[in-house]
Amino acid sequence: MRAMFFNLFPSTALLWAALTSSAPETHVSIVARVGARVIPAEGTGECYTSSESTIYDVPATQWHAMFTGLKSSDLRDVNVTVWRPNAGGPDQVTLYLTLEEKTHRIATVTGGELLGRATASARRQGDGGTLLVEGTTKDGTPIKLELSCNAFSEIAEGNG
Repeated sequence: MRAMFFNLFPSTALLWAALTSSAPETHVSIVARVGARVIPAEGTGECYTSSESTIYDVPATQWHAMFTGLKSSDLRDVNVTVWRPNAGGPDQVTLYLTLEEKTHRIATVTGGELLGRATASARRQGDGGTLLVEGTTKDGTPIKLELSCNAFSEIAEGNG
């Protein structure tokens, strides 16, 4: 999963350092709507945040979560990052969600490859929070994702 992450997502040096160290895990709960299907899932995942990130040279706050589903679930993997540009403007998102054997992708980050369209947001709740994405993939598949993390680990220099 980490190899896929680095091939598909632009990342900061701070995120790289955080992910190459022993990653703290947290409880993740998900409700994914893909087309007409509603798939709830929960388990252990990884959740990170940093207010000192950049994406395509644009300073931004990021929230990132990764979840690998149970073998008994049709939801295989979720990899989502919500970016909030420090200068303002709408939140942007990169989402990779694998349902059964099909990976659905949405990317709205200015400067990167644009795939589909979506609105996204991040809501903090104590040490954790919820990432929300609603949109459609390039091929028109509607997706709505609500992913809640019990805790976000702070990405900090020296985490590696």
